[in-house]
Amino acid sequence: MDGNLNSYLLANQGGATYLVAVQSANEASSIILQTGKAVMAMGGFTGSDPILTVDSFKQLLAAGKVRFVLSGGIGGRGGFGRGGSGVDEWIRQNCSVVPSSAYAAGSSFDAGQTLYDCQSAVTP
Repeated sequence: MDGNLNSYLLANQGGATYLVAVQSANEASSIILQTGKAVMAMGGFTGSDPILTVDSFKQLLAAGKVRFVLSGGIGGRGGFGRGGSGVDEWIRQNCSVVPSSAYAAGSSFDAGQTLYDCQSAVTP
């Protein structure tokens, strides 16, 4: 995980419980170790478990627990819980893409990743 991205997330986390939501526990672990913050593994341990439904994800947003979602990552994989929960599609359709220029300038950021800001996707 790139320090510039971590700095961006820390500066913009606000009151969200989770610094960011990612696909797997493997991706979450490096962010947790580098920041000491809680990170949600939306696809469970390996990234292939559909632990959330669209409705449960929207409830997390409405409660202010999640703001940012990082899609892609290791090997450029995308999607969360590829068991057909539809959460990844909902994120792509309803959350705003954060321009990589906001956090990746002069960094080694993985171009296969996309950071989404879901703050305004659901009104509490």
